Amino acid sequence: MNRFAAFLVYVSSIRVLAIQKHSAQSSRKWTDFTLLSLPDYVVAETESYCINGDTPTYYLREGSETGKWIIWLGQGAPCADEETCENKAQNEDDGTAIGQAADDWNLNQIPLANSGLYTTYNAVYIRNCDYGGWLGEKEGVYDASSGRKMYFRGKLILENVIAELQKSYTFEEVLLGGGSGGASSAYILGEKIKGLLGDSVTKFGVLAINGWFSDMDTDLAGDFALLHGMKSIFPSCEAQFSTPMEKLQCLNPSVAYKSAVAPTFVVQLFDKSVMNCDDAEANEDFEPAWQACLHCPESSSTETCTQDMVDIIQPFWQNFSQSFQDEGYVWKQDFGGIISTCATHGFWNSYHAFISQMADDSTTTADAVSKWWSSIGTNASSWENWYQPCTMASAPSAQCEETCYADDTCAA
Repeated sequence: MNRFAAFLVYVSSIRVLAIQKHSAQSSRKWTDFTLLSLPDYVVAETESYCINGDTPTYYLREGSETGKWIIWLGQGAPCADEETCENKAQNEDDGTAIGQAADDWNLNQIPLANSGLYTTYNAVYIRNCDYGGWLGEKEGVYDASSGRKMYFRGKLILENVIAELQKSYTFEEVLLGGGSGGASSAYILGEKIKGLLGDSVTKFGVLAINGWFSDMDTDLAGDFALLHGMKSIFPSCEAQFSTPMEKLQCLNPSVAYKSAVAPTFVVQLFDKSVMNCDDAEANEDFEPAWQACLHCPESSSTETCTQDMVDIIQPFWQNFSQSFQDEGYVWKQDFGGIISTCATHGFWNSYHAFISQMADDSTTTADAVSKWWSSIGTNASSWENWYQPCTMASAPSAQCEETCYADDTCAA
């Protein structure tokens, strides 16, 4: 056996052992979670209704370790105009919104809840039913031009869920997280939630998975803020700007992350959330190239990856990856992240993917997160918890990470 072949066998054995280890540790099930609602009197007094007027709900699992928590913000894109918000409200009415039905749930929704040391943590999943990133505080009922009545009270929903939990539980070590839209909110809300939890919290961190959405257009951000009655984003970021319009930049993850005071771990793949970049919008060939070379390389529903396609997407990804160094993100104490060429947006919804997709040759995504969480406050080198992507290969097999998870969105 030559050296290269021996190396591949070695790497494969590490990955198998990692999967077996996590499988053995995963004894908790989503049947441990209970669907709860905010008390009716609290909702009525504060008008903290979902967008369609329903009572907000959340899922709670009691752990065996007092004071240790995972707070997970539910996914779902925000709405910035009447029509989109009405569609969200209708989904809530129809019972088809994300996480609305308890029987839709499985162990994948919070990937850490069944992984390693987190199996003994208390965990709460706060459903996204306001579609305003838990920032809205518009007073009263909003009457749409169609006659539809809606509420934009996400800030009050979040505050009330935290307050209800504090009536029965203590909070000492708290990992705030989310995927997709929940991750975008986690970037912004870390400072606020830590403040709501109070001085009893001795350790706090943020895990944001695939929420690094490209910069929001200023006009769109303004529409969003006005519709939802948003009055503030988070102080540490807003303090850097002088005008209300400038402060709206804090809605963008790249700006929010730079201003974050809570230790934050980024997991960002070359997925559809990155596809809303200027490069993609300016070049009609960008998305087909991404589909064929990275997202769905083995699907008959896409074209064959060519070198011209690789040459379209590779420079953008190099610049994106390099920006984490150029902007100084990698130098922040107690921060970390995984930047990967894998391209499936919702990979965290597969528990198997979370414990098998690799951050590097010997570390799974789950292990990288746990290593970062355990290192907070230990003065570990900032570089120790950063995992840079592999170098994109040539066509037709441009994907350089062989452990990428592929979901059914790539089916022919």
